[in-house]
Amino acid sequence: AAELETLRTSRGLQVLDLPGRRRHPQSWLGHAPYVSDTAALHGWVPDLAERDVWICGAEAWADAVRRSCRELGVPARQIHVEKFGW
Repeated sequence: AAELETLRTSRGLQVLDLPGRRRHPQSWLGHAPYVSDTAALHGWVPDLAERDVWICGAEAWADAVRRSCRELGVPARQIHVEKFGW
């Protein structure tokens, strides 16, 4: 958290915390008033396809986020994933 806060203040990093359970197994988004996960992501970051995206999370969750990114036109080379499990 401290490292992310340093990057937030020094480099303008934007971090979106997504606490809570996913609304269904294919979703990466918790209970939120959005039609779809992809619509929520587009609403938060309309120019996502022009950015690099770093995803860190459990395998199924990270795969779901990657799918939404690809649906929004993010090139595969701009998606960076670190998966973990417990």
